[in-house]
Amino acid sequence: MSRFVFRTDVHIADRAPESRTDDWKATILGKLRQINRIAQDRGADAILDGGDLFYLKSPSRNSHSLMVDLIRVHKEAKIPTFVVPGNHDITHDSLDSLDKQPLQVLAESGAVTLLRAGPGIIHEKAGKISVRAVPYQKRMTLEDLKEALYPPAYPVDKTVAVVHYFASKAGGEFYGTPVFKYYDLISEFPWVDVWCFGHWHMDQGVEEIDGKVFVNLGAVSRGSLRYETMDRIPKVAVLDIKKDGVAVEVVPLEVEPASNIFKVEERQQQQYEDKQIETFVARLKHEATVSTKDDLEGMLKDIDIADDVRSVVLELLRGEAEEAS
Repeated sequence: MSRFVFRTDVHIADRAPESRTDDWKATILGKLRQINRIAQDRGADAILDGGDLFYLKSPSRNSHSLMVDLIRVHKEAKIPTFVVPGNHDITHDSLDSLDKQPLQVLAESGAVTLLRAGPGIIHEKAGKISVRAVPYQKRMTLEDLKEALYPPAYPVDKTVAVVHYFASKAGGEFYGTPVFKYYDLISEFPWVDVWCFGHWHMDQGVEEIDGKVFVNLGAVSRGSLRYETMDRIPKVAVLDIKKDGVAVEVVPLEVEPASNIFKVEERQQQQYEDKQIETFVARLKHEATVSTKDDLEGMLKDIDIADDVRSVVLELLRGEAEEAS
């Protein structure tokens, strides 16, 4: 049996996001040490990281002291860590930038090993397990995925794919970005037994479909004020992989209550603004056609939004109406 601990979207940085009140770096390092202990206690063979280990994409915004801390915490584990590059680990969404990024420095130190698209690694322990990587690509398609994730050239007992991209049981789109559907992945990649996803911070749990396992637990970090982030408990997955099957244990991390680390007043303001936006969008959908200044102003006057926002929206809508006429 091979045993791996899967984590993703750590998003470490020297400074906290605007929504947090705690010492972000210390909090994230603490989570990494928790994950190390989980891996050690369960006798894991390796830690698999689904990408976005870093938060800030610009190399100059990640300090030398941050790199020292990351090197130390990974070497403390005494268990190999394999990292798939995410979109926050590169600049301009280009893997060509990786050689100049902090993640490459971390790999050169020997603290972690980078997994790029290609043959991956083979772990042999009572079976031959192939671990394959799909680093982030912008607006990835199934054809792009096939280029990065092709069948192994030699027999293996199980294949694990670690992918930094959107995926869900339902598929569809997320803010205009395509989302891989689990059923499509089963159809197109029948030789993949376990899928581990990073990139989407939401916890979608673990699914087993037609004998294939999908691990999509969301981010280790919690950086935003959205309700799905504040109410979510970060988790990692312990994967037990044998020739005849896969077992997954979901392990919650110990974290501070949201009220201790988030700017709750800002969350309340965010909720109010979200409600304004929902009301505004609903009204726009109700008013199917607008073409004149009077129509636009009449549509907006009763909607409870800030005057500066109202004027900007009015200008944008007037421009679109003129272009359409």
